Amino acid sequence: MNVHSKNLNRAMLELFEPGLSLASFPVRCSRFAHRLIDCDLSAFAGYTPSTGELTVEFDGRTPGMMHCLEGFVRYMSKYPFTDFDPRSTDWKPFVREQFVTLRQFRELDVYREGLRHAGISDHSAIPIRTSEGKILYLGVERGDGGTFREADVEILKLMQPHLENARALALAREAVRSEER
Repeated sequence: MNVHSKNLNRAMLELFEPGLSLASFPVRCSRFAHRLIDCDLSAFAGYTPSTGELTVEFDGRTPGMMHCLEGFVRYMSKYPFTDFDPRSTDWKPFVREQFVTLRQFRELDVYREGLRHAGISDHSAIPIRTSEGKILYLGVERGDGGTFREADVEILKLMQPHLENARALALAREAVRSEER
């Protein structure tokens, strides 16, 4: 595993620093990812199965972002690594390589009509468990031909419980703030 303990400690301090809230959580997830794993872009996505609502926040903007989202949403349900069903990986983080080869990935409509337009060359994600019926993912993306490997999965696995704990803390803080009003 390639995570230096000093980087992990710094990343954890930033993730849990004062001011953590549901509103700041996506930005903190992104910073956490960039501290711990080589990535060019991250996307925080939430999906509510009961309503079909999908929200996506990117940590950066590219000229093709809207086209990316349109294509991604159109084709995401066809593939287990983009369908927002964490049961396909037993709620474990994953990299694209666990599902399809890079060549196969580049031939898929979800890539050609979606991810490619944002300069994404490879995809990985961390599901974040919630207690309120939402499915959350932190998508960790590479561009410029970079690919994720099994070794990266170990880093994603290391990150997952901390992201889940930070989300639970943000939710609890939100509940306390609501009670105080």
